[in-house]
Amino acid sequence: MYLDALAEYQKQREEGTLKAEAKEPQWREWNIPTLRQPCIQANVNVVQLEAATDSTVDYWLKVSTLTFRKQLLIPVVLANYHKIQLTDPHTGKRRKINSSVALNKRAGAWWLTLTYDEEILPETRNDAPVIGIDVGIANFITTSDGKQYGSFNGRMKERNRQDREKRRRKAKLRACLKKKGVPKEKLPSTTSRTGQRLIRHIKQSINRTVNLCFEEHEGCQFAYEQLSVPSMRFKARAMNAYLRASNLAHIPVQLEWNATKRGVTATKVKSAYSSQECHVCHSIDRKNRPNQQTFCCRVCGHTTHADTNAAQNIASRLGDRELRACQDRHQIKALLLLRHEQWKQEFRFLVVEPPVQLDLWACSEMSTDVG
Repeated sequence: MYLDALAEYQKQREEGTLKAEAKEPQWREWNIPTLRQPCIQANVNVVQLEAATDSTVDYWLKVSTLTFRKQLLIPVVLANYHKIQLTDPHTGKRRKINSSVALNKRAGAWWLTLTYDEEILPETRNDAPVIGIDVGIANFITTSDGKQYGSFNGRMKERNRQDREKRRRKAKLRACLKKKGVPKEKLPSTTSRTGQRLIRHIKQSINRTVNLCFEEHEGCQFAYEQLSVPSMRFKARAMNAYLRASNLAHIPVQLEWNATKRGVTATKVKSAYSSQECHVCHSIDRKNRPNQQTFCCRVCGHTTHADTNAAQNIASRLGDRELRACQDRHQIKALLLLRHEQWKQEFRFLVVEPPVQLDLWACSEMSTDVG
C-alpha cells in the first residue's frame, strides 16, 4: 500500500493537482496481528462429537492427539434450553448434529458451538400467483408486475469507472518499474481497497434488493431466468467491464437462498429469446427493442418496458412443458415461431409489406403512360 500511495502522490504532484496540505506518504513497519481469542474450527478427523449412552452426560467430545489412538474425552452436558433447541418440535426427536464443531475460548472458559441442518418445506400453494423475474444491469430485478428493484447505474457505476482508471494507472506504473528492473516483490499491486470495498457494496445492494422483492410479493411463487454470465459478451469493452463489476451471477444465488430460507417456491426457467419475444404474439425480432428500455413489437404493436416484457415471458414459461422439453436455443426459437404463426391464424392477422415503387415506367422509352 505504501508504493501505491507514493505513486498516487507523485502523479498528483506532476499533474499539479496535489493539495497544499498533502504530505508525502511515509513507510511504516508492519503491524503483526496478535491472537486475542482462540478459536478452533474442527472437522470429524480432529474433533468428533458422540452421543453418550451409559453415563450422566449428554455427549462425549473426542479430541485427537499426536499419540496414536490416544484421544481426549471431554464430557458435554446440555442445559434445558440447549435440549429444546436441538429437539424437533414436529417429531419430538433430537436433531442430527453436524460432524464439524467450533471451540471458542472466552473469559477463561471453552465454549462448544454445534450446528444442525433444518429442511424448510415450501409453503407456497400450487395455485399461487406467479411472479417472473428478469435480471439486468440497469435494474437488478424487474418483476412481471412492472416493479423494479436496485440498479448498478448511478453512484456504483461511477465508482467502478474511477476504480478502473486507478487500476489502469497502477498497471502502467507496474510495467514501467518492471522495465527498469525493480524486483517483483517490490512492484505495486494492481488491486485496490476501493475495488474490494465496491464489490462488497454491490453484493450488499443485491441482497437488499432480493429481500425487498420477496417482502413485497408475499404469498407468490417465483420464476427466474437461468443466467450464464461467463458466456455473456458485449462488443464494447466498457460494457464487459460493467458486466463483470455488476456481479449478476450473485442474484440467482440470492434468489435461491431467500426462497429456501422463506419456504417459497422459486423455479429456474429457460430464458432464451425472452428479451426478444413479444409477450402477446410471440414474435421474435431484435428490432423489437429499439433501445435498452423500450420494447415495441413490429408485428402487433405491443409496447411496454423491455425488462417488464422479459419478466412476463419468464413468468409464462414456468409451467410450459413444451418449452421445457426443448434441448437448445434452436428448438426454442422454432417453437416460438410456430406459436407466432398460430397466433396470426387465430386472430386472422396478416402482415402486409408496404409496396416498393421501382419507377420502371418512368425510365422506359416504351412507356405508354400519358398521365
